[in-house]
Amino acid sequence: MKSSTHILAAGYITMAASLKMNMRLDETFVVLAMSSAGSILPDIDKKGSKISEKNLVAGISGSLLRIFTSHRGFTHTIVGAGLISILITLAINLLPLNLDNNINSIIGMSLFFGMLSHIILDSLNPKGVMLIWPLSRKRFNLMNIKTGSISEFIFRMILCFGLIIFAIYFLMEKGMFNL
Repeated sequence: MKSSTHILAAGYITMAASLKMNMRLDETFVVLAMSSAGSILPDIDKKGSKISEKNLVAGISGSLLRIFTSHRGFTHTIVGAGLISILITLAINLLPLNLDNNINSIIGMSLFFGMLSHIILDSLNPKGVMLIWPLSRKRFNLMNIKTGSISEFIFRMILCFGLIIFAIYFLMEKGMFNL
């Protein structure tokens, strides 16, 4: 899937989490930023991916990671998503930011669920993902949507349309929009 498809899916995660957990608007923006980052982070293992090319730290990390794994390897597993989310959250905690514990938890969980959404979407690709590595190297693929294909475009448009509807509902629930 293309990065835009992954980021749209992160929007669903954000709104669902915000509504379910009755988050404040500032917390919702943190979830959106972190789940969006998490939704493209697994592709750090692919040379030429948006995240590897647009961010120096990600580019260097991706180059190092590619020594040990291939695309849709470690970063596309539940274990990989969990470990990477924990490491990034710990690194953010070391920065001289004055964040409360609630926001730190939100950052970690948002990164993880953004990465998990990426993994689930990539399981719709014929190549699939090694979802339960290191327990098994079996690749799981649920559908046959090829990256950049017309079927991905249609899928992305459905996500986009659905997200607009969800956003209107979200804003109405927050009392910020009336029809």
